[in-house]
Amino acid sequence: MLSAVLGWTAASAAPPPELRKVYALLVVDTLGGLSDSVKLDGERVDRLLSSNLPADRIDIKVLTGKDVNADAILRYYRALKVGRDDTLFFYYAGHGATDPQKGQFLALQELNTEPLLRADLRRAMQQRQPGLVVLITDCCSNRYKLPGKSRKVYEDEGTARTIHPVLRCLLYQSRGVVDITAASSNIAYGDDHDGGIFTRSLDKLVRAGIARSDTDRDGFVTWPEFFTQLQSETEGTFVTWAQHERALGEPVDQSSQRPQAFALGAGGAYVALRNEAPKALRYEYRWSGQTSWEVASIAPRGSAAHTPPAGRPGATLEVRFEGGQTDGLRVGKTYRFHDTDTNTQRGLDDRPRKAP
Repeated sequence: MLSAVLGWTAASAAPPPELRKVYALLVVDTLGGLSDSVKLDGERVDRLLSSNLPADRIDIKVLTGKDVNADAILRYYRALKVGRDDTLFFYYAGHGATDPQKGQFLALQELNTEPLLRADLRRAMQQRQPGLVVLITDCCSNRYKLPGKSRKVYEDEGTARTIHPVLRCLLYQSRGVVDITAASSNIAYGDDHDGGIFTRSLDKLVRAGIARSDTDRDGFVTWPEFFTQLQSETEGTFVTWAQHERALGEPVDQSSQRPQAFALGAGGAYVALRNEAPKALRYEYRWSGQTSWEVASIAPRGSAAHTPPAGRPGATLEVRFEGGQTDGLRVGKTYRFHDTDTNTQRGLDDRPRKAP
């Protein structure tokens, strides 16, 4: 039987199972007039990922120079072979702006090539149907040059053997779409010495560990929790940076820089299944309205999470397995599978019970 309880709440339940692999595309617009600064940003994010995630759990591709164009970015996603057990991570450092009718866009190579609408980029990522989409941009970036040459942000940190705990929460155990940019309808600042204020704040916050962002102290960092701290860190860093720049005579007219979130993940917007039987559970599933079934399995004492199709948050899940079938499994709940007797059929129980 399978019991239904409130799914993955901070107070009582574990996060969903880890996704398999992160496919990261880093777009660093070195021809957009911000060369030294964005190089630092790209290096910072590259090192954050590569030094904190095992090589077999992360795939990183970097586009720079003339490769920074809409066709190359969209072609990357069209050719990518991923599934619902993977994460797509996109990072951009360069210029950006907002069109009143079309929304925010990436001003690639400072418009020496076609711009890329944020909506088109997000759609291309979602069409691959991964378990998680993360889209982060440090753009609208008018920069102010500090004295001195560009430098490396970090020395070589070696190869990671385990997943960094904050990145495990954000990139492997979250679901849905995360879409964040560096500023709210204004300029995202930075310099040629330390790169973008937003990117350095993002890096610092991840490296600070779970305790810094885990505001409800449940041992798991959600994207809403992380973003709240990211806003605070960016705003605080901007204030200190702006004071220093003004003391040098630089005209920083903006009073703050506050990151903006267009989406912060699915939260509890998925159906979670937990196999509490001593044997692996092989099952088929489909969302209401779909005609074809997909095959999946859950290890003994393991879990799985299924996110509804885009634009259908009210869809319910149908599940069939050896000896039984059920439908109407609702988003936001966890369902437990029990093999109560090896000589009787197995089933899904929707009676409420406490989470483990």
